[in-house]
Order: sequence, then C-alpha cells, then structure tokens
Amino acid sequence: MNAVEFLNLPRLLDQKIRCKEDQIMYYESMATRITSLLDANRVSSPNRNASRMDLVIDIVSAQEELRRMVVDLIAARDLIVDTIREVRDPGPAGVLEMRFVCFLSFDEIAARMNHKIRWVYARQNEGLAALQGILDRKPESFFDRLRDLILDFEDLLKGEEAESC
Repeated sequence: MNAVEFLNLPRLLDQKIRCKEDQIMYYESMATRITSLLDANRVSSPNRNASRMDLVIDIVSAQEELRRMVVDLIAARDLIVDTIREVRDPGPAGVLEMRFVCFLSFDEIAARMNHKIRWVYARQNEGLAALQGILDRKPESFFDRLRDLILDFEDLLKGEEAESC
C-alpha cells in the first residue's frame, strides 16, 4: 500500500459513515410518516404492525452498523496519526495530519501554518516520501490490523464504496 492510499482511508470511512447516517434519517422519516398516517381511533391491522416492526428493525440495524463504523474510523485514524507521528520532521508530519486526518485544504493549511501554499506542497511531498519509507518497513501484521478494522478494505481503496451511497 502506498502512502496516499493509507492516508485516504479516514476520508473514505467518513464518506461511508455519512451514507449510513443518510439511511438512518430516511428510515426515521419513514417511521414518522407511517405512524402519523395511522389514526389513533382506527384499529391497526396485523400487516401495518408488521411493517412498522420491520422498519424499526431496519433503523436499529443501521444504527448499530453506524456505531461500529464510527469505532472503526476512530481506530483507523488513531493508527494513521500514530504512523504520521513517526515522521521525524514536524513540518511534513503536521501538514500530513492536517491534510489527511483533519481534511483541511492546502489553503487552510497554509493559513494555519502561516506559510505560502508552495511551502505546504513541498512539506506534503517530503512527508509522503518519509511516510512511504515508514510503511515499507511495517510488518504485514500492521496492514492485517487495518484490514480487520475496515470492512471491504479493497473496495474502500478503490473508492467504490463512496460512489455506491
């Protein structure tokens, strides 16, 4: 795995979580719509109750999956931040963290660090080279741990998950 693929994992997980949040909002709006259509004076049929029960099960399942994904995102971010901190020069390490963990633009990084944008590009390139060297020295168990944290690891790297929201 190259350094850019490694650093893009938090953003891809974040996109996956946003998709799951959209699904939960959809299920909750459906549940609200269904219950508001039912009149309190009318006798509910068994089919309506089963339909509402299925919707509640879908909402709970989506929420459980979202919680698991959030835990995975935090664990992946922690692993990535720890790896970035192995970069010895604080300038490139700071740029990598702001860019790939905090999702800041180059302009925002330049403003925060009080440097020109060319300086930010140069520090990012230095940081990517240093990080690639660190990743090349990591044992396979390090990447196995990432795979354990992230479901559909290969799909995330290809970006297919973000598109299939």
